[in-house]
Amino acid sequence: MAKINILNSQSLKPLMPIKECPAKKVIDNLFMPERAKQMTEIFAEELEHLEEIRVRRGQVILGRCRLKELKVPQIVLKEEMEYILQRLNQSSLYAWEEEYRKGYLTLAGGHRVGLTGKTMLQRGEIRALKDINSLNIRLARNVYGAADKIMPYIANKNTVRNTLLLGPPASGKTTVLREIIRTLSDEKGYQISVVDERSELAGMYEGESNLNLGSRVDILDGCPKAAGMNMLIRSMAPEILATDELGNKEDIQALEEALAAGVRVITTVHGQSLEDLRNRPVLASLLEKHLFETIIILSKSQGAGSIEAVYQWQNDGYERVRANEIPRRGTDSWSVGSRRLDLC
Repeated sequence: MAKINILNSQSLKPLMPIKECPAKKVIDNLFMPERAKQMTEIFAEELEHLEEIRVRRGQVILGRCRLKELKVPQIVLKEEMEYILQRLNQSSLYAWEEEYRKGYLTLAGGHRVGLTGKTMLQRGEIRALKDINSLNIRLARNVYGAADKIMPYIANKNTVRNTLLLGPPASGKTTVLREIIRTLSDEKGYQISVVDERSELAGMYEGESNLNLGSRVDILDGCPKAAGMNMLIRSMAPEILATDELGNKEDIQALEEALAAGVRVITTVHGQSLEDLRNRPVLASLLEKHLFETIIILSKSQGAGSIEAVYQWQNDGYERVRANEIPRRGTDSWSVGSRRLDLC
């Protein structure tokens, strides 16, 4: 587990006026004016890099970015939580009853809010959440250059490798995937179709993307991945198909059909190692059929998007790229992150 530096938030003061940024817009939209002002001042030095905001009833608000944690004094009372939930209901892109049942809301701009509370069951299935007690506001933004060091493993002059990004929650998979898509579109000139099931990749709102995926990208928003992949292959003739978080048999089947049609695929999945894939029956076929030519394992050991290992299919197996060829996030040197994955 990466160490988190706990900062004394009360000593932080803004050094200059805060320019408008996605995090500030979310804070201003969801929180009471006085609380929003307090948060903006405390987060000032890190506002542009803010990754998530944790709001829990009876606790102080916590912000997290670049392995730092910032505390916002004064605990969250019932009335404040109700105010935030009311604002969320007005800001969510979709009908909030359905989203609450899934445990998250998607806001304009691709920001995602996870929720916990009392589950309401019907015939053993979760039908709704009530008495919400905790929120995790995950902030979406473009991080230009986040994919620079791994692009040589994904694309060269002649081809794009079918690529899987593997990592645990909050490891930067979506951010890195977004930058891969933008780079392949704007710098390599590929026609790309994206299935953005939860509106996180592009942050679509009223037909316009709030996040930059590039100028050669067609986005199918709010559509289940399996159905969306099939639709896009038929309708948009993509050279590359991209989507986030494969998870079920239908997704895998649609992926195989895309590959059979000659479309290159770049996607993500939850996990920390190749062994995690092998131990999950639905995803084991990804390795057994070597559907991906490149598998990149991400973590947050050096901050979200840290590269832990790169595997490439060659010599009838997944071979790990040598440690001294893997870039450490945020540096020009080439070394592996703090965790090592010796599975092959």
